[in-house]
Amino acid sequence: MKETDYAYAVAYTRTLENKMLTQTDFEALLNSASPEAALRLLSEKGYGKATAGPALSEEDMLNEESSRAWSEAVSACPDGAPFEILLYQNDFHNLKTILKAVFCGAPYERLTLAPYAAPPEIIYRAASDGALESLPGFMREPAEEAYHILARESDGQAAEILLDKALFAVMRQTAERSGSDFIIGWVDLLIALADTKTARRGGAREAMIGGNILSGAPDGPHAELELWCDNTQISYLQAARYKAFGFEPVLGFMVGKQFELQSVRIILSGLRRGVPARAMRERMRDSYI
Repeated sequence: MKETDYAYAVAYTRTLENKMLTQTDFEALLNSASPEAALRLLSEKGYGKATAGPALSEEDMLNEESSRAWSEAVSACPDGAPFEILLYQNDFHNLKTILKAVFCGAPYERLTLAPYAAPPEIIYRAASDGALESLPGFMREPAEEAYHILARESDGQAAEILLDKALFAVMRQTAERSGSDFIIGWVDLLIALADTKTARRGGAREAMIGGNILSGAPDGPHAELELWCDNTQISYLQAARYKAFGFEPVLGFMVGKQFELQSVRIILSGLRRGVPARAMRERMRDSYI
């Protein structure tokens, strides 16, 4: 597929970026008198507008906003766009969550993420029946290996290491097929950030695939490192906004939107618990726009 095949998608993505929350919007949310007031502000900015009928709950509003952004981006792109690279992280998160739920006898439904390539109920049925060979090819083999590790050794950490490696391997393969140095670089950055988190936590887990980028990483608490890693990723992706063609601007918008929703969740949770605006602001990720 040629980069120019994405001309319409890039132009449409620019219109979607214009609807994203600005720093002024975030400040207004931070200074809301209550979670309900913040939800009204979000509604005025277009959150929840795709669903007619009664006002949506907080979680439904955020899920609807995520689904709407995904649907609009997908519909604007030509067939064959590598959207699966944006699904794999959710798919492997769901796989890890469901395997743990199966072996612990715990519910999983509220812990899964969307969108996804493999529906969580299909993963759950396969794991419950011990029939992991029925899973999609990209996760089948690592799912079987992780299942056997949990069944034989009850070693959740070893299973997680295996699945993380499989996740980054399939993302790297997809990036290489895209032929985009920018997308390959983004996946390599994700791998390096994962390795950096591992090293900062004391090296309890081996490196995924790549090296690490310890230089510049904070020495503070875990939340501080997570914030730095996320902002490093956002900084890298912002360069995609200046590309006129290709899938990169769509990728940047989609990841940037998820970070926007993460910041909104931080604010709404903080308002419910009476957290000062300053403390919430320190936890928020940089804005993509």
